[in-house]
Amino acid sequence: MEFHNKLLMVIIFTILELSQTLSDHICSRPVSRRVGHAITRLLKAEGGISKHFLPGCFLNQKLHLFNHEESINIVFPTGERQCGFCGEIFEGEKSYDQHMESVHPTPHDGEFFCSEKLCSIFGQCGEASKLQVCTAASQGDLSEFCRKRVWGCFSGDGEESSLIRERLSRKLCNKERMLEVNGCIEGGQRNNTSLAEIFSHHFPKVLLLFIMCSTFVVSYKINEYINKVK
Repeated sequence: MEFHNKLLMVIIFTILELSQTLSDHICSRPVSRRVGHAITRLLKAEGGISKHFLPGCFLNQKLHLFNHEESINIVFPTGERQCGFCGEIFEGEKSYDQHMESVHPTPHDGEFFCSEKLCSIFGQCGEASKLQVCTAASQGDLSEFCRKRVWGCFSGDGEESSLIRERLSRKLCNKERMLEVNGCIEGGQRNNTSLAEIFSHHFPKVLLLFIMCSTFVVSYKINEYINKVK
């Protein structure tokens, strides 16, 4: 019985580790692309602030997961995209993204991060995430998240860098802006989100949870049956 209990614990631990690993690799290309465009507009409006970036700054797009991929593909005036890895041409972003997901998945290693995680700062998360984002914005958690990212970009030692840090914190991270750019009002949302949109956005996580629960139940039943046989 002790052996089976240990085996059950090993199975559960393995599932949790696999779940976390898969969850970390779920990164939306369309959302990441929108965030990238928003950061580009911000940097253009702010002038030469990039020379003050600290290592690991979230505004440094060279560190973003799909930056290399986006920089080498070709976008034609007609809207068609040519893959920078294999040269295949696609009619639009959707078919291109599907191709990248299946043929050239995750082109970078752990030194890059998923810019989708920054979508709430720039109001690019989409309808399916609004409830969670708006709750965080209402409670001030989103403003704190934003401030930590901005302060991680600029040193407080130099006068110019310190001023940039303070200005961007006020510009990007105030609660009113967080609510506005994410389409929120105090205590909720401005627009209703359909169950289909929510399910579609969170389907990978729901699937992982289902697999974990199913495996746990099956393992428990097997262990229970073995104990009865004994």
